[in-house]
This record gives sequence, structure tokens and C-alpha cells, in this order.
Amino acid sequence: MAELIFAGLAIALGFGVIVSGVSAGLAWFAGLLFPKAYEPTLALVTAGFVPVGLLVWSIIGFAGSGCCESGPEAQGLLILMVMNAALLLVVWPLGYRLNLSLIEGSRI
Repeated sequence: MAELIFAGLAIALGFGVIVSGVSAGLAWFAGLLFPKAYEPTLALVTAGFVPVGLLVWSIIGFAGSGCCESGPEAQGLLILMVMNAALLLVVWPLGYRLNLSLIEGSRI
């Protein structure tokens, strides 16, 4: 089971780079779209949009199907939930700092 958790963390690390890039693009666009918005709130929303959306999407997907007491589907669910936890607990705060600096830098 430990190797599944480490696999989920490795996947989350690679996917976290993509999520950070997408959220930075969203922050840049939102900074242009809402020039008078409060920067920390805008950075928080744009950084959390993708990780929270992926978590909601995966919960709805697994709630709709009748699966996962044991076997490969349960292992995939474990990897997915570890990946979602890493995205929420690590990538979202790092993305917030990145987006905040990006938004503040583009407004000066």
C-alpha cells in the first residue's frame, strides 16, 4: 500500500506543475479581466479553481459508479485521492503565492 501512496505523490508532483501553470494563466487573465479586484482573493480563487474542481469531479465520478471495495479499482481510487490531497495541500498554497506575485507584478 505504501508504494501506491508514493505513486500517487509522484503523479501529483508531475501534475502539480501543470496545475500551477494553468492557474497562473487563469490569474494573469483574471487580473486583466478584473483590474480593481482585491489581489489576495483573486489569487486564492484562481489557484484553487483547478485543484478543487478536480476533487469535485473525481468524487462525483466515483459516487456515480458502484465500485471500489477491493482490487485494481480501489487501488486507483487510493492513488487518485492521494493525488487530490497533495494538490489541495501543497499545490494550492504554492499556486496562491505564485498567482499573488503574478497579479501584483502585472498591476504595478
